Amino acid sequence: MVDLHIDWTFKSVKEYLDGLKLSGISNMTLNNYISTIRLYSQFMKYAELIKFPLYPRSKNIIRRPLSDEQIEAFLSVPNRKCMSEERYQMFNIFWLLCAYLALRPGECARLKKTDIDLPNKQIMLRPEMTKTNQFSTLPIFPNVLPKLEQYLSRLKTDYLFPSKHGGKYCNGKEPVIDHKDWALDFYARLKQCGIEKVPGLVPYSLRHSCATRWLTNGMDLVKVRRLMRHVKIEQTMTYEHMTSGHLVQSTIKHDPLMRKYADPKDVLETAEDNLNDFGINNDPRFSEEFKKKLRDLFYDEQRRLREKNFS
Repeated sequence: MVDLHIDWTFKSVKEYLDGLKLSGISNMTLNNYISTIRLYSQFMKYAELIKFPLYPRSKNIIRRPLSDEQIEAFLSVPNRKCMSEERYQMFNIFWLLCAYLALRPGECARLKKTDIDLPNKQIMLRPEMTKTNQFSTLPIFPNVLPKLEQYLSRLKTDYLFPSKHGGKYCNGKEPVIDHKDWALDFYARLKQCGIEKVPGLVPYSLRHSCATRWLTNGMDLVKVRRLMRHVKIEQTMTYEHMTSGHLVQSTIKHDPLMRKYADPKDVLETAEDNLNDFGINNDPRFSEEFKKKLRDLFYDEQRRLREKNFS
């Protein structure tokens, strides 16, 4: 808690907060204190402190993405029975949009029915709800569209994610869920999935996971930047979690000279990895006969390469 008995001048408040910083408190906690100080200063009319500057964010943030399996488990957790079925379905859609469209939780929370353009399969983000204060659009992907349509057909409010408390907040913002609501559900779902809560694993991790998946699987950096709606390309590059193995595969694929001298065995393994990434063997859309032909093809080629090496 902020010590309300301090001398309310800019210098004394800064010394007090700097002392807390030296004790090991994070910048996030300090900025929460500053928000309280600003509100109190506004009430007490301390003009010098109403716009007290925030502490800068750490430049070395470790972004922790979730794996594909963890995301699928996270999105399909059963209702904990501590909330209504309606609210459970609301959070299902909320996390679905964050996990597949790379929406920031704050942007997602402020979506209205009028922001969803179902005929053109896109979401329109108003400037006042985005971090960059710019109008932008996002495509609605096929795995999201039918669930979103079903949710909208049952929705009785203008906002997609209304707060259970109702009314407007004291800061004049919309009557929608806030960071406390979605953080509580996020960590409860992690616990249900058996995912350990570690530093850097936050609601934003679903957005980070989108960029990681797209970049790791070879999507063009410019396209990822467009989907993430970054102002600078450097922001997008911070999401590159690509391993050396992915870089080697990508280089062989796009560099004809590399491909010319690549070991046939490496090329075969790369092709097999790519097919495994598509999940062909577990995809019911493909017949068993087709899957068998693929397996036989790789088996025969691997056997031929082994015999060639021993001969």
